Amino acid sequence: MSFLGAAYGKIMAGKNVRAIQRELTRINAQLRNATRQVESQQSLFTMMERNIKNQMQAQMYGGLFGAYGKWDQFMAGSNPMDPSSYQNLDMNKYQQFASAQQAAQYNFSLAMNAWQNNFEMQKQMALEPLEDLQEELETKKENLESRLKLAQAEYEAKKKEEDADAKNVAPEYTGQS
Repeated sequence: MSFLGAAYGKIMAGKNVRAIQRELTRINAQLRNATRQVESQQSLFTMMERNIKNQMQAQMYGGLFGAYGKWDQFMAGSNPMDPSSYQNLDMNKYQQFASAQQAAQYNFSLAMNAWQNNFEMQKQMALEPLEDLQEELETKKENLESRLKLAQAEYEAKKKEEDADAKNVAPEYTGQS
């Protein structure tokens, strides 16, 4: 009877090993999909960030271009080749130019900081569930791998037990009792 018990134990241990292997295969596929989704979302956010930064810089340069219109008003009537012509420049116009330039740079930095904070929050909100799923699948995978090692060790033990019991069940063909 012990031979049959060992054989049944080996069959059940083998069944358990195969079930864990199937589950591990399924978890690995889900983990690959989750990893791909995280990578595609990150690349999408990187591209969006680069595009929006370029647009904001273009707007900043447009604001500075408006400030340079004030520079043209300031430099009106001066000759760049004749330094003595700079004495006639209106300092009030220069102040207007400097103020417009500082205002454009200040507004750009405020807008850039506000956008950056908002963008990071949106990015985190989009990626957090995917990263949580990825972490959960990693944990399941590690758990299944340890269970698989235990199941394989149990299978090997049952196989050895069956082999040992099979020797006791084998008939003696020598004719001697």
